Amino acid sequence: MEQRSFGALFGPYLPPSGACAALAEGIVESMELHHDTRRLVLTVSFPALLPAETLFAAEQEIAGAFGVLGVRLQPRFPSAVLEDPAQAPQAFASLVSHLKRENVAVNGTFNDAVFSLDGQVLTVRFAHGGINILRATKTDEQLRALLREQFGRTLTLRLEGEETPENDEHYQQMKVQAEAEAAQRAQEEAARRAAAPAPATATEPARPGKPADPAHPPADGLPIYLETAQPVLGPPVREHPTAIHGLEADGSVVTVWGQIFRIDSRDNRDGTRTFYTISITDFTDSLQMKLWLEKKRDAEKLAAIQQLKEGNCVLASGPYAYDDYAKCNQLRPRSVSIVARYQRQDTASEKRVELHLHSKMSAMDGVSDASALVRRAAEWGHKAVAITDHGVVQAFPEVMNTAKDLQKAGKPIKILYGMEAYYVNDMVHVVNGTEEMPLNGDYVVFDIETTGLSAANERITEIGAVRLSGGEVGESFDIFVNPGKPIPPNITELTGITDAMVADAPDEAEALRQFYAFCGECRVLVAHNAGFDTAFIRAAARRGGMAYPFTAVDSVPLCRALYPGHKNYKLDTVAEFLRLPPFQHHRACDDARVLADIFRHCLTDMAARSIETLQQINTAITGVDPKKAKYYHMILIARNLVGLKNLYKLVSYSNLQCFSRKPRIPRSKLLEHREGLIVGSACNAGELYSAIVDGKSWDELRSIASFYDFLEIQPLGNNAFMLRPTKGKGKDAAMLPPVCKSEQELIGHNQTIVRLGEELHIPVCATCDVHFLDPKDEVYRRILMGASGFDDADQQAPLYLRTTDEMLAEFTYLGEEKAREVVITNPNRIADWVENISPIPKGTFPPHMDGAD
Repeated sequence: MEQRSFGALFGPYLPPSGACAALAEGIVESMELHHDTRRLVLTVSFPALLPAETLFAAEQEIAGAFGVLGVRLQPRFPSAVLEDPAQAPQAFASLVSHLKRENVAVNGTFNDAVFSLDGQVLTVRFAHGGINILRATKTDEQLRALLREQFGRTLTLRLEGEETPENDEHYQQMKVQAEAEAAQRAQEEAARRAAAPAPATATEPARPGKPADPAHPPADGLPIYLETAQPVLGPPVREHPTAIHGLEADGSVVTVWGQIFRIDSRDNRDGTRTFYTISITDFTDSLQMKLWLEKKRDAEKLAAIQQLKEGNCVLASGPYAYDDYAKCNQLRPRSVSIVARYQRQDTASEKRVELHLHSKMSAMDGVSDASALVRRAAEWGHKAVAITDHGVVQAFPEVMNTAKDLQKAGKPIKILYGMEAYYVNDMVHVVNGTEEMPLNGDYVVFDIETTGLSAANERITEIGAVRLSGGEVGESFDIFVNPGKPIPPNITELTGITDAMVADAPDEAEALRQFYAFCGECRVLVAHNAGFDTAFIRAAARRGGMAYPFTAVDSVPLCRALYPGHKNYKLDTVAEFLRLPPFQHHRACDDARVLADIFRHCLTDMAARSIETLQQINTAITGVDPKKAKYYHMILIARNLVGLKNLYKLVSYSNLQCFSRKPRIPRSKLLEHREGLIVGSACNAGELYSAIVDGKSWDELRSIASFYDFLEIQPLGNNAFMLRPTKGKGKDAAMLPPVCKSEQELIGHNQTIVRLGEELHIPVCATCDVHFLDPKDEVYRRILMGASGFDDADQQAPLYLRTTDEMLAEFTYLGEEKAREVVITNPNRIADWVENISPIPKGTFPPHMDGAD
């Protein structure tokens, strides 16, 4: 190493100064002498930051000593410098000094500028304007290139501040001068590249790579172990690799890592040369490495390149530029080394079991092969893994055969054959509550407007109601409510209710007291989608210390049963069918009036069916169409062969008899074939989680949860989308506010599920809801969801297969003991309930499904 140190090579030519010692510690990575321009370019790695002025002075001294026209020092500094509050200001000041000698537009523009680094985003706030000057002269691109060159960081650059008017004389002068200088530099660079010989690169003898420790990720955050590099071609690669997506094809020497996914080779016509194209990806982007090798002269290089195989991870260095022949950017490698890639390992002494996992068979949703998911779980030492694709079981033969191969290889794993079903509660009650009275008794038909969808977080802005007695519409009630918070613009656009309209209105508690007074002795409320409206009334009553004494009638399932065959059962759809007069939708007073007229028709039609009392409605009204009712997600796992066959029956029924956009399984059909099945509550789209978000009462949550054999909770990141505004349905729909306000609220939902499990003695299991194998694979699901029209496809949830320790870390807020119970103990308990039915006995699969015994 001594002969390559900057001090050993150039120390004698530098005047003694305090900076000499710091300069001497640098390691010369490469030297390029351009004979045509008589310029020397040195790439030097320094262990600590050096001011730009020190480097500039050294350049002048070396140029004078060697008699060359110019010397350019290209420094490499530790990337941690940018994160150090004590060193970062000096580092940014040094970068500006480097920029100044390249671009006249920098002069004065960066005065008093403030730099702040947050992760991979560097924000520069300018005090004196000029952002448009910098962008016009591509100073931002030059700064990004310097950050990548000097600190090995590919950052997103954000410029903030005022723009200089384009008619400003100073702006025009600087822009013209900067553009002229940029053009001149480009011409000089092109001429230099055309005439430049291959650079002289400092080397050292190759050494075998050190073994990797797969249990620990690389210390520098890379997905490869640099210390394992074994040279295949050229000298060892010394530089820290840059992400491929951040490269610029400007002919500069770059270092990248990548996994080989294709190797093409062909000989020229006379067979004297071989042309290699090696395609690699670092999963941020891909590139091609291109080599022309003489068979006689480069026999050793040819032999070395032939060692490379698809799947190898390599570290490569060389110039990266646009190839006119190939019509793409290509890397001409001077050095190639094979390196070991980091693969996550589950090092926990007790392993978890994944109960919710999707393969490619979950159409346009899962992206990983079922076999790859099973193999990873087996490699991690998990004793079982569930396969739960959306509505189908096509992955079963593949995972069965994979389990057989793993058994032979000494890595046995139990397959839990399951499915994530689209479950419809076709036995939903129209009447929720115990109040009984004649069918033509007293009702209060009501509607509310709110600031959003969550009964826990949002507030009522209007209550409208109409009394219905003996089938006749009576007095009405309408009141604005001050929600104590601003009304979102999209809600104002939807309802027409503004902040000014509710500013002097009574608060929530007073408005509710007046509504209760209007109800009087009536204890039966009627609402369209009553679960939503009554959830807000319940929540407001709870906050105001008031009781909730009502029984609710939901007109949505009632209209579905009485008037089948419609595309939907929105209020205006039903009103149009019954030929009611037009009304102003999304105002509580108008909605309540039209709903009262709708309910009058319902009462008449129910009386015609000999329904005499309120509670008879639930037993007498049938015909709920599961193809039009709301569906929920539900996990079904076969406990034994009886359960497996019942699962097949449900799959067949849902796809052949009850398919409407999704293959739906009605509750009534599930009860017929529940024997041998384990039923789980699934994700945020499950019936239980949805009820929690909707603010259902504790008794209602208990009733829902009691139907399941295990309850499911997931990492907070899986439901982080609930913290973002969402677009309403329809082409021109407005944005809706977030369903949840904070991460703490998501934690509260999971804690509610844990409490339900404890009270009902139902196991609560933590699952990943796996849709891809590793975090990097989210990009593939992003493409699928983008093609399916999802607006938030680029904001992927972390739905990858996690290790035991990764999952324990997700649930630390539950406490260590409870986290281990939901992550390890309970999922293993569910796995123990399942008989080992792999391989599946012959005759279980239909004959056409290849691979089955």
